[in-house]
Amino acid sequence: MIKRLWCIPFLALGACSEPSFYFRGYSNHSGCGGVIDAELANGAIFEDAYDDLLSEGTGLVTELTGEIFETPVRIDVGCYRDSIVGFVSYVSLQENADASDEIHERFSQVLDDAFGVAEERSTADGRSKIYYCTEDAKVVLAEAVLAETEYEVSLVVVPYPRDCD
Repeated sequence: MIKRLWCIPFLALGACSEPSFYFRGYSNHSGCGGVIDAELANGAIFEDAYDDLLSEGTGLVTELTGEIFETPVRIDVGCYRDSIVGFVSYVSLQENADASDEIHERFSQVLDDAFGVAEERSTADGRSKIYYCTEDAKVVLAEAVLAETEYEVSLVVVPYPRDCD
């Protein structure tokens, strides 16, 4: 019975499948509540929820604070109005490049062990690595310079990505 409940939203797609991607207690089939519950179970604390324009219309972002890979982070869970997860991001803001590089390296080591070494790509304001990408989920690690004294390292999980670029 439980399997049928999570399959109902996918019936329009013509198939029900078992979850194939798991991360921190949630899967690619988890709804927004499931992701938030998993992060709360991991010790995260609720901070805020606000409307935000996601790539396909208005959605809700739930902001939590927590820890990943022994690093304090802001956890943003982006949800479409129908409770489908658009993204989960784990963001660490740093005040200098050395601290940002240290966090990026720590995240990279854990992700390398979990998914294998990813090819690093340069972007206009930083660098990124795609660690995992299938039709079920995408895991990206990115580092960006936001301002002269503000650096961001973010790990982003996207269920059912449109592409792997």
